[in-house]
Amino acid sequence: LRMAGDSMTGEIMTVDEWFKKQGMKVSFQNLGGSSWSQNYKYKADNGKEYFVKTARQSAAKMFAGEALGLLAMFDTKALRIPEVLHWGDDGKGGSYIVMEYLPLGGRSDQKALGRAVAKMHLAE
Repeated sequence: LRMAGDSMTGEIMTVDEWFKKQGMKVSFQNLGGSSWSQNYKYKADNGKEYFVKTARQSAAKMFAGEALGLLAMFDTKALRIPEVLHWGDDGKGGSYIVMEYLPLGGRSDQKALGRAVAKMHLAE
């Protein structure tokens, strides 16, 4: 299983520092959240959009399992799963996960979804 970006190096940085390290200037929009996380849509100066989720606990507790699960599903190519780019601790007691932003909406084909989920489960 491959790892996302540089998330396993142990380097601690804020999400804004991570974007800066990638050479991007960003703006963001708060998409809301829950009692344990906040969700944001970041837009980079190159036009690309990213989904960022933040939490007030460590990345090991909050995002390690989510990142590895999403990477495993992404690698099957059976479903359109957002690519995890980075996850880590922010140095302030919190953590975050950065992935590509997928605009959701419209009608879905439930039969096609079922076939794709079945294909994903057959992947090695």
